[in-house]
Amino acid sequence: MGLKMAVQRSSAAWFSSTIRRDISHLAHRAALLLTGWCLFLSLQYQSHAGGSIGWNEVIMQIRADDPFLAAFIVEHLEVAPSGGALRVGHDRDGNSTVPGLGVGQRLPPYDFDARPKGVKGGYSLHLHVERSTADFGKTSHWQLSIQTF
Repeated sequence: MGLKMAVQRSSAAWFSSTIRRDISHLAHRAALLLTGWCLFLSLQYQSHAGGSIGWNEVIMQIRADDPFLAAFIVEHLEVAPSGGALRVGHDRDGNSTVPGLGVGQRLPPYDFDARPKGVKGGYSLHLHVERSTADFGKTSHWQLSIQTF
């Protein structure tokens, strides 16, 4: 009876250590898989058609279509010199994916960091500028949304 009990205890100890080792191994594999997946997603996000654009180029577009909005922005905000935009991509043959626009051309919406005029320090606002889809009797107009960080 003593031998049978010793074998049972030994089997239980072996089983317990095997389970702990397997769980540890699975946790390690799960962490590696999660890290790999996050890296993949971040690279996918970065490789999509996006690019930078200068604020001077954007404010000139806005000024041409909506001088009142451009004047408001210039009067009240200091905008970062460069921001983000959509970039026209190309198909397998190298042709533009947007008819009438060249590959690499930047399109709205535009995103810029900004701060109230005269405020020192870093940028505390996020500007999102895009062409409006609503029809207010204008052929082209813009929408501006401002968010705080």
